[in-house]
Amino acid sequence: NLDPLTDRELLVNYARWYCGDLAKRTYKRNDVQYRLKQNTIDKYLNFTNVLANYQKYLGREIQLVEVDEVFANDFLDYLTDVEPKSINTKGRYIKRLKTIVKDAQLKGCKVNPRYALIKGFQDENIVTYLTFDEIDQIIEQDMPNQRLEIAKDWFIIACYTAQRISDLHRFSKKNIQTIQGGRYISAKQFKTNRNIEIPIHYKVEAVLKKYEDNFPPRFTDNEQSQRSMLSTLIKEVCRISGIRGQEYGRYNGI
Repeated sequence: NLDPLTDRELLVNYARWYCGDLAKRTYKRNDVQYRLKQNTIDKYLNFTNVLANYQKYLGREIQLVEVDEVFANDFLDYLTDVEPKSINTKGRYIKRLKTIVKDAQLKGCKVNPRYALIKGFQDENIVTYLTFDEIDQIIEQDMPNQRLEIAKDWFIIACYTAQRISDLHRFSKKNIQTIQGGRYISAKQFKTNRNIEIPIHYKVEAVLKKYEDNFPPRFTDNEQSQRSMLSTLIKEVCRISGIRGQEYGRYNGI
């Protein structure tokens, strides 16, 4: 239950209560109820910590009724100058701010109706990619050590299955199945809960064969650490493979 003294009036306190309540909530997709994943809850917890930092920066407690488009703009200035975040992160934080205030309104808390004017945003989506010739260039390049060879093999699998790192991280030998005479990777996607069957490309087969019909070993069982390690190592794999050239993109928001 909401504490009428500490949660119904103060933004950070309500946000903390909201994060705790998320574990009990469900959402519906295709007439099926699902519980929120811990990953989603963690994103709101992280956002709440940033709100708490902003409150500390202001030197006073933030009232729910303060939250309007002016408050959002001041918060964005903080996220630009004091606790710098990327453009897309700032846009997501503004969306979460509005979501929390809207929830407070639905729970009967007093809010500023002008919070509805707050709008999230995202930066221009710039996609950089490798051509099939460049992927072949990487496949044909020998790596100087086993660590880079493993990273290269995961990258080949990623290219020819088009799966998120959260799904790649969960692939194991049990996901390799024969269906009507064809070889498939059968799995349930972590983010969407969708069951998928991916035909195994012959270049992925070549990788699996190296590991006795299995996937390459993971560097760690921690998904975030695996993501970080692969990101760093794949850059080195590409460099060694001669993938060099100027690309239009963005670095640290610029």
